[in-house]
Amino acid sequence: MKKSFNFIILISFFSSLLNSQVPDWENLSVFKVNTTKPHAHFELYGSKIQKLNKKKSNLEELLNGEWSFKLFKTPKETPLNFYKPNFDRSDWKKIPVPANWQFHSEDFPIYSNIIYPYEINPPFMPKDYNPVGCYFRTFTVSNNWDNHQIFLHFAGVNSAFYVWLNGKKVGYSEGSKTPAEFDVTKYLIKGENELALQVIRWSDGTYLEDQDFWRLSGIERDVRLYASPKNASIRDFTVQTNLNETYDSARLKLNVLLSNFSDVKSKGSVSFELMEKDETILKSTKAFDLKKLSQKFLESILMVNNVKLWSAEQPNLYTLWIRVFDNKGVETHALSQSVGFRQTVIENGQFLINGKPVLFKGVNRHEHDEWTGHVITKESMFRDIKIMKENNINAVRTSHYPNDPYWYELCNKYGIYVIDEANIETHGFHYKKEDTPAYKPEFEAMHLDRIERMVIRDKNQPSIISWSMGNEAGDGPVFVKGYNWIKNYDTTRPVMYERTSEHPYFKTEKIDIELEPHTDYMSWMYAPMEMIKSEYLNRFPDRPFIWCEYSHAMGNSNGNISDLWDMVRSERQMQGGFIWDFVDQGLAAIDEDGKKYWKFGGDFAPDKYHTDGNFCLNGIVNSDRTPHPALDEVKYVYQNVHATWADNSKSQIALFNENFFTSLSNYDLKVVLLENGVELESYNLNLQTAPQETELFELSFKSDLNSNKDYHVNIYGLLKDDGLVREKGHIAFSEQLKLKETKTQFIYNNYENDIHITESENELKLNSGKLSVEFDKIRGVLKSLSFSEKEYLLKSPKPHYWRAPTDNDYGNKMPTRLKAWKNASENQKLISFDYNKTKNGYLVEAVFDLIDVNSEAKMTYLIQADGNLKVTHSFRYGGGIDNTEIPRVGVNMQLLSNLTNVEWYGRGPHENYIDRKASAFKGIYNFQVEDMKFEYGRPQENGYRTETKQLILSDENGNGIEFNGLPEFSFAVHNNLTDDYDDGEFKKSKRRDKQNKKVMSHLNDIKPKLLLNLNIDLGQMGVGGDNSWGAKPHKKYLLKPKNYSHSFLIKQKKIK
Repeated sequence: MKKSFNFIILISFFSSLLNSQVPDWENLSVFKVNTTKPHAHFELYGSKIQKLNKKKSNLEELLNGEWSFKLFKTPKETPLNFYKPNFDRSDWKKIPVPANWQFHSEDFPIYSNIIYPYEINPPFMPKDYNPVGCYFRTFTVSNNWDNHQIFLHFAGVNSAFYVWLNGKKVGYSEGSKTPAEFDVTKYLIKGENELALQVIRWSDGTYLEDQDFWRLSGIERDVRLYASPKNASIRDFTVQTNLNETYDSARLKLNVLLSNFSDVKSKGSVSFELMEKDETILKSTKAFDLKKLSQKFLESILMVNNVKLWSAEQPNLYTLWIRVFDNKGVETHALSQSVGFRQTVIENGQFLINGKPVLFKGVNRHEHDEWTGHVITKESMFRDIKIMKENNINAVRTSHYPNDPYWYELCNKYGIYVIDEANIETHGFHYKKEDTPAYKPEFEAMHLDRIERMVIRDKNQPSIISWSMGNEAGDGPVFVKGYNWIKNYDTTRPVMYERTSEHPYFKTEKIDIELEPHTDYMSWMYAPMEMIKSEYLNRFPDRPFIWCEYSHAMGNSNGNISDLWDMVRSERQMQGGFIWDFVDQGLAAIDEDGKKYWKFGGDFAPDKYHTDGNFCLNGIVNSDRTPHPALDEVKYVYQNVHATWADNSKSQIALFNENFFTSLSNYDLKVVLLENGVELESYNLNLQTAPQETELFELSFKSDLNSNKDYHVNIYGLLKDDGLVREKGHIAFSEQLKLKETKTQFIYNNYENDIHITESENELKLNSGKLSVEFDKIRGVLKSLSFSEKEYLLKSPKPHYWRAPTDNDYGNKMPTRLKAWKNASENQKLISFDYNKTKNGYLVEAVFDLIDVNSEAKMTYLIQADGNLKVTHSFRYGGGIDNTEIPRVGVNMQLLSNLTNVEWYGRGPHENYIDRKASAFKGIYNFQVEDMKFEYGRPQENGYRTETKQLILSDENGNGIEFNGLPEFSFAVHNNLTDDYDDGEFKKSKRRDKQNKKVMSHLNDIKPKLLLNLNIDLGQMGVGGDNSWGAKPHKKYLLKPKNYSHSFLIKQKKIK
């Protein structure tokens, strides 16, 4: 028996020895060493008055700033003693903290959506290249902290790191987006202290950080040192607001964890004080008696009457002060927390906030800066809030990790509903039971740790209305455990996880996972309308549906978002969603011409690393926060007030207030009458419409309406006073109602004798008044177009069926599927050319064989004696390709580049398409040609305008030509060709860099040319947006092969 016991000891010894040789960053069971227990976010002050007077806290010291830094290629190459006091760092560089070191060293950013930048072989990391950043700085501790416990707090370090203080190892932590905190009291010395960090780029923890973003490294958030009195320190606190059934009073439950770090017992009191602005409305005090080296929870319950509720519409906040006093009544430290009284529950299949089934008009938001990567300033965060509030965005999902604590403070203050998401994504493993870490026991503790750290840190933020356990991380028992832990720890919020085994994906992919329900609402990303109808409606009566991601905003996208919201507003259990995503993740650069552009995947890392190219550019704002055109559509679709005609008489406007808590008393309603796009008259109304109510208004215009003109009524909701971020007069909602529209009629005339004709073997010339045209009879094209002897044409009008592929087009393989239509635009063989004299003028007709699509195109020109030219393009479908779609049907031509002014009467002012035009009102707009385009990060189709009745192109002297729709057309004008924006069949099939490597185009590759490229179309198909990896535009926005015909009139611009 003794021999057996000794053998066991020997085995245990060698097992421990072996385990000790395994580095922490390749050991799934080790993800924290010597860290403090997670706690709620707080900042300590020496007293309440200290913070109220906006003085620097005497208990906090920020360690941001300039640190010494050196990068090593692998952990093995890192000096073993770099952290020791006498180590020679004379060759180290300086780096700002916080910062991602890829912008300050020879290491490189990597962008990947799903595929890891290393082989999947947990827990191991690459041995040939896994950079390590070594950091060093000194600091001095205040003498006033002698009787305090001192903590070193890292708000976010990517990805794994060790800490040494004064040559002694303090601890280790993984998890890039939640704090790591160490009690460093025993490591500190009098005078100057030396702090060293070793940050490892990739660790076993990064297996859980496979988010769709830039893979960057370093100290990304604040580093601070703070002190708390030894004998009674606040270590955690919890705030819960419980409303009564009528939502007018609340039970405020407070719980504080006090710790005594001293070796003597401690007595004193804790004061709880609730303030509304500058007035204390409730206060209570709890005495404490702490044994030495102990901790204790103190609880207080405050009853609040006539409570003002918090919501995104009305973010009413109170301030809670928690103050600690010693046994002599001296205040030792204090903290404050914003309190918003609100209730979030799932009830009767709806997500209720304060008893109301609110609509989540949301976006996903990555923490991204065009210059600094993952390092975000407070100013940048505020700018994001401002953009969101100005554009009717009321909700954010923190994709896919907990954000900087300051973000939640802003959301609390300005009113944004937040889904707080754990830093968990393992998309690269995919979802089979045998593959996903969610089903591997060795990954369980790591998952749960990240969920717990998020919830505990952020539990007191009123803006957080739901927890999310992660994103695209498969499903397994760990998420059931995580769900149950959250529901037990926090009874006040619903919990979401998108990829549960109830997701239809598990059935369609035959994945053998079936677990108990562990999400409080369904959030299937990118679920199309048909899937929701078949797989969700009537199947989950107890759980609402909220897209956690939808309307993928990659490049020129967000088509049909209006249709999606028609469905949301018609289905009781659908409550909105979160657009993917808010901001493009481009990294800014300046080219040799001084032009800023954005780099994306493939622009930094060596070829051995997988990249997903410009898939990181999928925001509704650019990387610098300038808006995409789609943001106007989002603002319109998300607006909280909707105007319609009350009935067919069009004498009354019905105004519906979609808000749930706010009347319209803070808005002026401006009502404008437009005649042919020009304001004729207007008046203002005061509004009082109650939430979820409709109010009728009589039209009060005095003008008589002309039967031959168009009339529209524009309605604008002008903000009186926000008191937060939106300015007075801000247009919060708008609508255009059609009062009457006429169709442009083409008027024929009989002045045939005034048209002069000259013909040769190869040419045909016609002159009519100021109009002169010339045709090439051999090619069948118009080769000259002039008015008053001024030439305007550079290249002949010709049938055109192609557009530069959008990112969504590449996703559904349009460039290869529909290549025949590109060929049909380029390869047109003349079948016949003829002309004849009619009673209305000379009719010139050219018919072309479109052999690539088994069809014909006909261009018809009617030259009239009044100097006008009617152009008709007809497409005759020959059959045989019914299952395809046509990118566009129209005419392309090139005009002289001196036509720099654009005026049109149609939808505008911003870019709009058949499936993204609701926000583009009909009116008269004036732009410069250079402003008609939109520069997407990767060049593609852009700058389109629909439903146009008139287009005028003129030079700086006012000379030009006019195009009139018969009755309407869509158009685009650029100083570039369609081909300039076209990357070919694949995104890397056209351009090469200086090293002759195939690359995608960037916006600075588009150099303006001395021409004006004009498309006048019957239309083009929608841009789509359900996703960017296969979905086409909705069927009703496709142009299916059939016969088409459209006409427009060209005339000399009239001098005003």
